[in-house]
Amino acid sequence: MIGLWGMGGVGKTTLACEVGSLAEKLNLVDKKLNSFDKVVITTVSQKPNFERIQDQIAQYLGFDMKNYQGKRSEQELWLRLKKEQSILIILDDIWEPINLKKKIGIPIGDDHKGCKVLLTIRRKQVCEIMECRPVIQLSCLDDDEAWILFEKKAGLDDFSDDSIKTPAKKIVKKCGGLPIAIVSLASALKGKTNCHEWQVAYRDSRS
Repeated sequence: MIGLWGMGGVGKTTLACEVGSLAEKLNLVDKKLNSFDKVVITTVSQKPNFERIQDQIAQYLGFDMKNYQGKRSEQELWLRLKKEQSILIILDDIWEPINLKKKIGIPIGDDHKGCKVLLTIRRKQVCEIMECRPVIQLSCLDDDEAWILFEKKAGLDDFSDDSIKTPAKKIVKKCGGLPIAIVSLASALKGKTNCHEWQVAYRDSRS
């Protein structure tokens, strides 16, 4: 069970989705390149709805969470997941420690070595409590990485006017390396050629 942690907006969800997408593409191209037969992605959030999470996982498997008596059962989902030879389950946006077996019905560790779990978590402490191995920190972008991302999303290049690039670099600095802030501001400013609009955007970013 891998724990990917970092502050909100740093790009954990984007990275986790890329991992899931790549695993699915590899499976379509050549099963020998990919160790997962199935990939499941669901969001936990600050106030998790475990029934919704279970339903989403079950939907990927084509499985009905209710047994013949019409009752929901974590044990039934646990047994169904154990039938999957190899599966990757991505649980995004975890805020507090969760017992995956009791709360959801996910077999991990010795229960099912073919079931791998990737968690995106805001606090390292939660990774440690849930005994993630390894624990990976996703840090903010450095200055060069932040500027490259902003340039790309804002449609700037080496030939852009300095009257635009000067406030643009100040805006990037104010974003503090957070990809979500950089992408949001760059997308809003894309195509704007009036330097006054860029200066206003910089003033607004300081507030």
